[in-house]
Amino acid sequence: MNFDQVMKAVDIFSAGMGVAARRITVSTAGWASGIRRMADEGRKPKLAISLHSAIQETRAALMPVARKFPLTDLRSAIEQYYHQVRRRVTYEYIFFDGVNDSEKEFRALVKFARRVPCKINVIPYHSVAFTGAVGLRASLKPSPRADTLVDRLRRENLTVMVRSSAGEDIEGACGQLAVLHGRPRRTGDPGHRSRAE
Repeated sequence: MNFDQVMKAVDIFSAGMGVAARRITVSTAGWASGIRRMADEGRKPKLAISLHSAIQETRAALMPVARKFPLTDLRSAIEQYYHQVRRRVTYEYIFFDGVNDSEKEFRALVKFARRVPCKINVIPYHSVAFTGAVGLRASLKPSPRADTLVDRLRRENLTVMVRSSAGEDIEGACGQLAVLHGRPRRTGDPGHRSRAE
């Protein structure tokens, strides 16, 4: 969403600080237009996409951005990025109990992941209860089948990494990016109103 400033930061890291592009990752919820711009401009940082489902209806329920950029659009942007830049894509994935851990979801993920060379990062679920989440977000739980699904993905010859958790004790772990306004401060948390990855 903030493409120009993100790319300015990438340029500062690479040209100004000497950090190789292969050591910089741009992570997105799936803003397909920005991915296409990265491809068109020949941008070389690695690309990570929060996927969480390869079925449109499920992904739209989990990630509202999928309503603006449906999976068909995202997939074509990813393919354009890979074919123009030739860098492997990373998919970030949390397995949620009863949401995206079914056989149908598994088969869709395998099919999606085979479109271009990729790596799948399976990440732990961190509660967002502190935000006052409602609806689906309030009911999400980690899948008890996650380990089995990871093993099956590897048997499908897909590269899968299982990420460890860090920062949950301060509500700053992956997936907990939120800004709290007007909520009571927690004991021992003076003035800390934002949570970031």
